[in-house]
Amino acid sequence: MNTLYFDKFEESKNLGLKKEASKYIKQFIESFEGLDGEKLWIRDYLEKRDYGHKVRHELYEKVIFPYLKEGYARNEPWAMYWLAETIQNLYTSEKLHEQIEFKTDYYLLKQCFKLESANDDIRLSLLDRMANQLCYATHEWPTGILYAPDEKPKDLIDEIEFGRNLDKEEKYTQLFEETLDIVKQDMQRKGLKSI
Repeated sequence: MNTLYFDKFEESKNLGLKKEASKYIKQFIESFEGLDGEKLWIRDYLEKRDYGHKVRHELYEKVIFPYLKEGYARNEPWAMYWLAETIQNLYTSEKLHEQIEFKTDYYLLKQCFKLESANDDIRLSLLDRMANQLCYATHEWPTGILYAPDEKPKDLIDEIEFGRNLDKEEKYTQLFEETLDIVKQDMQRKGLKSI
């Protein structure tokens, strides 16, 4: 791996020199050989989070994703966490996403949490994703709740309870209470027994 190419890529990109940036990132990718030092570079690169909401596609596809996929296959929490954190790269590439069976960021984080529940980064990311899902599920209320195809009100109530257990900082207390109230109203409206 020749990091000089990456430095030149960053410099060209920051100067708006797209053609040069493209040339240097290609040279950087071609310089990878899969050595341990390169794996450390990938970890450092991801953990710095200097790439915005999405990693440059060719760098992700040819260098980062293979490393994460390898870790995913071995059930490594770190790899699953970073697949979730770089999910926008997967959502825009069906051929990559297919290689991890189209798992969502929420699914990946939930699996991570099962393996490493003491990790606050995983817990907080999972909690944020859960909050987003609850907001989405109830955003059309009072018209209705958007349940997943195989989801029932009880599943959403269980999810809220799980979220409360994750939310040590009580960041989403109000959201959980409001969502629970909406689910109970929805159950009453449908004549379902309240829990």
